[in-house]
Amino acid sequence: MRIIVTTGKSYTELDGYACCIAYADLLRKEGKEAVAILPGVLNESIIPEVKAWGGAFETEYSEQPEDKFVLQDISEKEYFAQFVNEDKVIAVYDHHFGFEKYWNEKLGENAHVEKMGACATFIVEEAVQKNLLASIELSSLRLLYTAIFANSLNLKASVTTERDIKALELLSPLANLDQNWHETYFESLQQGILNDPISAVKRDLKILEVEGESWVIGQLELWNGAEIFQQYQAEFQKLLGECEQKYAFITVPSIKQGLTFVQAKNMKTREILEQFGLSGNKLQALRLRKEWIKLLMSSPS
Repeated sequence: MRIIVTTGKSYTELDGYACCIAYADLLRKEGKEAVAILPGVLNESIIPEVKAWGGAFETEYSEQPEDKFVLQDISEKEYFAQFVNEDKVIAVYDHHFGFEKYWNEKLGENAHVEKMGACATFIVEEAVQKNLLASIELSSLRLLYTAIFANSLNLKASVTTERDIKALELLSPLANLDQNWHETYFESLQQGILNDPISAVKRDLKILEVEGESWVIGQLELWNGAEIFQQYQAEFQKLLGECEQKYAFITVPSIKQGLTFVQAKNMKTREILEQFGLSGNKLQALRLRKEWIKLLMSSPS
């Protein structure tokens, strides 16, 4: 049996990238045949410095009859790669909300869909359980480390758990990264995004249904977002105006300031977001898109 470790079909961001590469690495350390396949475009979160670490993965899938699938950082079927056969999925790892019940019923203990700052934390925990964390490749360790602090906004996002913090502590001496790596990563990420911020938002628009209404949410995670938000606010508004959905907004968590800036398409969108602490275009806390989604999905009618 060959195990295919994969993530979403359209694009691959850092957490999915790290999880697929590191988990396939972990499986191989156990003596299993495993390959990471990433069919989507690598987005801006995978900065050049991260790519330079290496890590084995493929972009094309060639079917073998005994293949089984492990999904990383994704649990919504609409976004699966086309080659994924759901009947052959043997495990799912995801920290996004909405599909916990489905996978728990389908896979039982092999469904790992729960609140977490980063999906990478699941992989660290499994490697520790198997006593193999120190055995996986340096590139895998560095990817997992970076995915955890990046996806939890340097452990400042409200989705951060004690498990994320513990996983980062375990990885720190093994990853052997510069003490300024966190800031270096976020500054490099911001620089890459600023080459074309509007295109970066367009490539990462999330469409969802909330109480029968369609929403569009864009996101830019920036180290220092205040000035950038002000500079591109009019262009953000123009992009939102082109969305056919009634409700739409762009969220810009600014890690250095510990604030989140939000551009709403219209007053109806803004009024709903104000129920969750938005004041004007600013929230006095860091809030990721997945946190906005949870709030919207759980809000009473």
